[in-house]
Amino acid sequence: MLLWLGCDLGQGWFYGKPAPAHEIPRLVAGLPLPGSPYLPAPFDADSITSNEASPTQRFAQLQAIYDGAPVGLCFLDRNMRYVSLNRRLAEMNGKPVIAHIGRTPLEIVPEVYPVIAPCIRQALGGVSVTDIEIQKPSIDASGSDRTLLASYRPVRDEGGEVLGVSVSIVDITERKRAEKALLEREEHYRHMVELNPHTPWVLDSRGKVIEASPRWERITGMTQEETLGDGWLRAIHPDDVEHTVQAIQNTLRTGQPIDVEYRIKFPDGNWRWMWSRGSPALGPRGEVSRVYGSLEDIEIPRKIDEALERCRAGLQATFDAVPVGIVLADAPEGNIAMANREAQRIFRNAIMPGQKIAGYGQWAAIEADGQPLQPEDYPLARAILGGETISASLVQIEGEDGVLIRVALSASPVYGHEGQIVAGIMVIEEIGDSAK
Repeated sequence: MLLWLGCDLGQGWFYGKPAPAHEIPRLVAGLPLPGSPYLPAPFDADSITSNEASPTQRFAQLQAIYDGAPVGLCFLDRNMRYVSLNRRLAEMNGKPVIAHIGRTPLEIVPEVYPVIAPCIRQALGGVSVTDIEIQKPSIDASGSDRTLLASYRPVRDEGGEVLGVSVSIVDITERKRAEKALLEREEHYRHMVELNPHTPWVLDSRGKVIEASPRWERITGMTQEETLGDGWLRAIHPDDVEHTVQAIQNTLRTGQPIDVEYRIKFPDGNWRWMWSRGSPALGPRGEVSRVYGSLEDIEIPRKIDEALERCRAGLQATFDAVPVGIVLADAPEGNIAMANREAQRIFRNAIMPGQKIAGYGQWAAIEADGQPLQPEDYPLARAILGGETISASLVQIEGEDGVLIRVALSASPVYGHEGQIVAGIMVIEEIGDSAK
C-alpha cells in the first residue's frame, strides 16, 4: 500500500530490503527532490499517480475504484488468508467483507475450494493461472448455479519474492446461458437443415456460394470446401451451367427471385433434375447483399409430368381420331380441359382451354325455338352441376358458310372413387344442315 501511495523506499521485509546504518546517508542522498510532479507507482509506465492529492485522498480513490469494480477482487497472503477484498466479491460469496478478513477460502467458499486451491498454490509458487471456469452453487432463491471466471496471479515485492495472490473473479453466468441458448438454437437449426428434404444454400453479393447444407455433400459427393465459391458449378450438367449462371446474375442485378431448373450429377453417375429457388436480402442502399434459397429434387415429379403429358398427348390423339366432337371439363366450375379437333370445327374454335361454364355461351348454340342456349343449359354444364346424363339434345350451330348445322349434344358426369363428380364429358355429333 505504501508503494501505491508513492513510497519507493522503506525499512523492513514488506517495504524493501534492510539496509545497514552506514548506508543511510547514501540512501537519503538518492531520494527524489520535493516538488516532483509525480510519484512512482507499481503500475506500468502509463499509469501515473498525481502527487497533488494527499495520501489519504489517494487511498480513498483507490478504495473507491476497488469497491466500484464490477469484478470480484481480493488479495490472499501466503497463508491463503483474505487480506483485502472488494464488495463485489463479498456479494458473490454471500458474506460481508468483514467476515472474510483473516479467514481462508476453505472457510468462506468450501463448496469450490477443491477447484480453486490448486490455482492459489500455483500462484503462490509464482505461476499465473487465468480464465478458470468455476461452477458455484447459487446463494439466492433462484437455485441456479453460477458460472465464474477466475484468475490467480502472484504479487511480488521489489525483490521479486511472492507476497501473496491477487484474485479476480467475473460472473459469466448470463453469458454462458446465452451461449448455451445459442448452441441449442444452432443445434435445432442444424437438425432442421439435415432433416429437411430440400438443400438450403446462401450466395454472397457476387453470386458465390458461402454456405451449403450438408445434404449437398450427400447428393453430390462434393465437400464443403469444394462447393464454396463457384466450385458447386462442377456438379451441374454442362448444358445447364450457362442459364443457371444467368439466372443468378439476373437476381443480383434486378433483385428478383431465382427460379431455375438444372441437372446435377449424383455419386452413382446419374443426372437428376433439381429445382432451385431463392430470394435476395437487400442492403441499406437497396443492393443485394445475400441470396438465400433451397434446392429440391424434382426428378420423380418431372418424370411423372412427362408421363402425364405423354398420356395426355396420346389421349388427345385418340380424341382427334374420333369422328365426333368430344369436350372434357373439370368439376365443379366446368373448366375446359380438352376438346378434340371435330369439336373445335363444329363450334368454330370457340371452345378454349380453361373456359368455365359462364363462357359456354360463346359457343353460340341455338335451341329449336331459335333462342340462344344459355351456358348453364348446355348438357356439359348440367352433367357437372346436377349429375344429369343427357342424350341427343338437338341444337343448331352456325357454320363457317353461314348455314345452320344441326348437332346432337350428349353429356355424362364422371365420378371419382368416393362418388363425387370430378368431371363431365360431352359428345357432339353433326346430324346435317338446316335452312339458313
